[in-house]
Order: sequence, then structure tokens, then C-alpha cells
Amino acid sequence: MQWMKNVRINTKLIFMIALPMMGLLYFSVNTIYDKVTELSEINKLQMLVTTEVSMNDLIHEFQKERGLVAGY
Repeated sequence: MQWMKNVRINTKLIFMIALPMMGLLYFSVNTIYDKVTELSEINKLQMLVTTEVSMNDLIHEFQKERGLVAGY
């Protein structure tokens, strides 16, 4: 602890502020990365759902046409 007595006040204050700020920065970047990943997954799912709805509409039209043709 002798070396702590030789350290200037400014340096001590910088360490007291820098360490919590580094922790805050780490958790902020981690949270932002998680949100960006989640948004990417949501966009992929949205595209798949849109494709699925279009396919359902196409299949429904085919089924209606098959029903009309079966009546002849």
C-alpha cells in the first residue's frame, strides 16, 4: 500500500472513474450487440412469414382451381 501513497490524487481519481466506466462500456456494448442480433433474427423471421403468407395464398388459389376443374 506504500505505492498508493505516492500516487497523485488526479491519478487516483482517474482510476476511480475509469474502472466503473469500463464496466459500463462493456455491458452497454454487450446489450447493444444482443439487440442487433435480435433485430437481425426478427427481420429474417419477418421475411419468412411474408413468404409463407404468399405461399398460402398461392396454394389456396390452386385448390379453388382444382375444385372448379373437378366440377366439369
